[in-house]
Amino acid sequence: MGSALIGMLIDTQREPLRLYGILLALIGISILFSVTMLYFGADLLKVAEPYDASTGYLNWRLAVGNVCCGASASWVFRPC
Repeated sequence: MGSALIGMLIDTQREPLRLYGILLALIGISILFSVTMLYFGADLLKVAEPYDASTGYLNWRLAVGNVCCGASASWVFRPC
């Protein structure tokens, strides 16, 4: 789907190499943003504690849910 949309956009550009460079820069910025949010924002939104110390049981679904929720919503709840 993306290649079809970009294909139509490239055909209308006078400088397709410039558009390619802009797209690569935007991809790089989104990667930096994602890694930063995963690193700093993982604990901002925790659903529940996935590890039960009394039984030694680790709930993997809850652990993955915590990471996903924290990474996706950390920019909303980021303290100023």
